[in-house]
Amino acid sequence: MLVKTAFNQPWRQDLALGANYLRIECLRSLTITTDKNGVVLIPPVTLLLAGSGELSTVTPPRRATVFIRNDITGACTPTYPGSVSAGTASMRMIFDHVDSVTHIHHIFAGYGGSDATLVRGGYNAATGLIDWVSATPELTGSERILSAGECNGVLYACIGSDGITGNNIGGVFHRQDGASPQWKFVYEWTINDKNPDIRGFTAVPHPKGFGYQVALVTLESFGKV
Repeated sequence: MLVKTAFNQPWRQDLALGANYLRIECLRSLTITTDKNGVVLIPPVTLLLAGSGELSTVTPPRRATVFIRNDITGACTPTYPGSVSAGTASMRMIFDHVDSVTHIHHIFAGYGGSDATLVRGGYNAATGLIDWVSATPELTGSERILSAGECNGVLYACIGSDGITGNNIGGVFHRQDGASPQWKFVYEWTINDKNPDIRGFTAVPHPKGFGYQVALVTLESFGKV
């Protein structure tokens, strides 16, 4: 990970992952408004999170990893949302959402090589890190999770299609918030291809100005939005 502190300053290395990691796969700056228990943070806390996963050359289990940067010291601390027993523990998605019922500000991490696991976390004010609820993933699926986001206040996550419409292990899902949240199947495209991923979930205002948002995704195999 490289950083440039001013337009006239050179790039310099801010984080080196080491030999067990191939690359940084996602990078997010999040401003968190509550801790993991819902206590309001005054002021809110802004964290830089970098996601990666241990390579298949590492002895299993291989850990999905989120590095959290301390802006005062510049140090990046690894945290571990989960692990895989086969393949690479790729960490492709980090995103956040304020639960509409509990009002807790959650951080989500989606990882997996040929399958998907979505884990929830929350800010720990004592450590300055994210505590992950690793033992109970919120959502799992047959392929990778490569996009997610909010539309009209509702959180969505997209898992690559397995080619079988409606079997609830691939496609677009939405989250029913609350103390016992559930993810509900929305839609799936039949994609019989080596790249069945659903990417780039984006919410935009309705083009005719109806006062609500519509969602866009890209289908990798078809090259369509």
